[in-house]
Amino acid sequence: MNNYQYLNWDSKFFGYKVAKLLPENIPDDKLSDILSSLKKKGYRLVYSFVDPQDETINLSHLNNNGILIDEKITFSQRLTESVTAESDDPNIIEYHEIAPEKSLLSIALQCGEFSRFQIDKNFTTKEFMDLYTLWLENSINKKIANNVFAYKEYGKFLGLATVAKDREVGEIGLIGVNSHERGKRIGSKLLKHIFKQYFRLGCKRIDVVTQKNNQLACNFYIKNGFITSGIKNVFHFWLKEET
Repeated sequence: MNNYQYLNWDSKFFGYKVAKLLPENIPDDKLSDILSSLKKKGYRLVYSFVDPQDETINLSHLNNNGILIDEKITFSQRLTESVTAESDDPNIIEYHEIAPEKSLLSIALQCGEFSRFQIDKNFTTKEFMDLYTLWLENSINKKIANNVFAYKEYGKFLGLATVAKDREVGEIGLIGVNSHERGKRIGSKLLKHIFKQYFRLGCKRIDVVTQKNNQLACNFYIKNGFITSGIKNVFHFWLKEET
């Protein structure tokens, strides 16, 4: 039974071997042995996504130098006729350009303020910026998203949302508003637009993931009718060579 998964995309992007633990397949007393084995195989970084209610495995991760870097919350909103009744906002457009406009890229980077790739200082600022730049680029070229919606007013892009469709679920990837334009309900208007568009596409639910430490985002989703549908503790293990 496998107790870890090699992450091909992450390894190629960061330039070193990255794996994800499968904690449900790891006996409580074997984590140290597995990490030692991965280190010998040349892995540098290992992720683990753990049920926060499982005290034993969380303690085991901490005792083996795991960094609890994120408490990832999934919020969900059920789509109904009443939820999607609000009219479309004329300032919201679908972005079709080949490359991201500079102000949209700035918003995408602001979306990552509480990201584990920003919080964990073992990553460089360049790695974080390159990751979110690629995330936006791959959303625009439809590799990882179906739509990129932008809020544009007086010729300026003020807000951004990327969305993918997985069967009957719409999944928001990035959503944010320029820090100088917050408090104008732009984010809420983007959400309402997504609700309406994806309800038309046959989706029954919208999901979005954020960080527990990002209280502004958590409150924003709750205010807009989302409920918590899942929580995972995210650990990083850095398997650095002995010096």
